[in-house]
Amino acid sequence: MPKKETAKDLKKTLLSKSNQSTYFPKKDLDAIYDYNEGYKTFLGIAKTERKAVSEAVRLAKENGFKVFDPSKKYKAGDKVYLVNRDKALVLAVIGTKAITDGVSFAVAHVDSPRLDLKPNPLYEKDGFAYFDTHYYGGIKKYKWTKNKKSFRGGRSSSGRPTGCCRTRRAAGFPKSTRPRSSAKAAR
Repeated sequence: MPKKETAKDLKKTLLSKSNQSTYFPKKDLDAIYDYNEGYKTFLGIAKTERKAVSEAVRLAKENGFKVFDPSKKYKAGDKVYLVNRDKALVLAVIGTKAITDGVSFAVAHVDSPRLDLKPNPLYEKDGFAYFDTHYYGGIKKYKWTKNKKSFRGGRSSSGRPTGCCRTRRAAGFPKSTRPRSSAKAAR
C-alpha cells in the first residue's frame, strides 16, 4: 500500500519554490527550451485570430498538410487542413478505421485580447470624442492604456474581410487617435 501523504507534505510539494527544471534530464530540458522558443516566436507573429490561423497554416504546410478537398478520397496518414473565415482552422490526420468507429479530437481556440470598434463607433460626450468599443480576451479596463499597443485591423465589406490594415506600434495612442476636446478638434 502506498504511503499516504500528509497535508504538510502535500503543501511542501505543491508550494515548493524550487526550480522545476532540476527534475528533467538535460536532453529533455533542451527539447523543452527549443519548443518554448518556437512557441514564443509563434506568439510574436500571431497577435490576432487571423494572424494565428495564417501562421498555423504556414507551419502545417511545412509539416506536410494539404488543403482539404471534399471531392478527393484520402488514405490513412494523409494530412489535411481546412480554414473557416480566416479565423478558424481544422487540421486532420486521416486514420485507419472507419469514422463510425470513432474519432479523436484535440481542440483549441485563439483568444486574442483586443478592442473592437462597434459599427458606428464615434460619439461625443462632455466635449470629448470617444470610440464605442467591445473588449475581449481578459483586457482590464484600468490596465490596458499603460501598455504598448499595436494597432491591427481589417477592412470589411458586407461582413467579409477584404484586406488587412497596416500595423502601428505605439507607446500609447498615436497623436491622431487620442481623445480630444471639440475645441482642439475644430482647429
